[in-house]
Amino acid sequence: MSDPYCNETNIKGVLNHLENPLDGVLQVIHSRQLILASVGLILSIAVFNWSGVSVTSYLNATTRMIIDSLRTILVWGFGLCVGWENTNPRRIGYELAGFVLLLMEHSSTKTSSSLPRY
Repeated sequence: MSDPYCNETNIKGVLNHLENPLDGVLQVIHSRQLILASVGLILSIAVFNWSGVSVTSYLNATTRMIIDSLRTILVWGFGLCVGWENTNPRRIGYELAGFVLLLMEHSSTKTSSSLPRY
């Protein structure tokens, strides 16, 4: 059996690559679910960037970092609730401890440091 990631052609004459942009575009064009997922992803990234710029203009970059960290824990908590994450109590404890350390580090940074001048 040949390696599916090599540059050989399959039965249909399509090159077997790990990444095949033409095949990806064709899958998106022919799948309503992929189109909706792609549009949703684009919109969520646009809203995320817009809200980040808005927070930074009204408050400061440290507040934006803390809000980004809180968004991370909300996504993680949602994953736990719907069963997408490992529910091993030891692992959850480690992840929570790391997250608390991350928030403490972000909170301790009061101002952004300037670049040194040479």
